Amino acid sequence: MRQNRQKLGQFRANHPAVGAGRHHVISEDNGLTFSRVYKNDRIIIGIDMFESSINIDVSSIFKDGDILKDNYSNQEVVVKNGKVDFISKFSIVLLEKI
Repeated sequence: MRQNRQKLGQFRANHPAVGAGRHHVISEDNGLTFSRVYKNDRIIIGIDMFESSINIDVSSIFKDGDILKDNYSNQEVVVKNGKVDFISKFSIVLLEKI
C-alpha cells in the first residue's frame, strides 16, 4: 500500500497537469478515464478500473507510435490506432509519454 501511495505522489510531483491541467473525460466504460493537459505536460489517468484488460483511446493527446509508460503497473505501451491495450492487475492507470 505504501509503495502505491509513493507512485501516486511521485507521478503528481512530476506532472503539474495533475493539479493545474485542463480536464477532459475520455470514458466511463471501465472506471473513469480522463486526460489532463497543462502547457506541454500531457497525461492520462484511469481510476476505479474494474477490468484487467485496459483499452484506452489516447488519440486526444498522443499519436500513433508514441511510447507511453503506465507508472502504476510500470509497463510500457505503444499507441496503435489511437489506443493503448495492456493487462494490469491494478485499478489505477497513470500514463505519460516517455
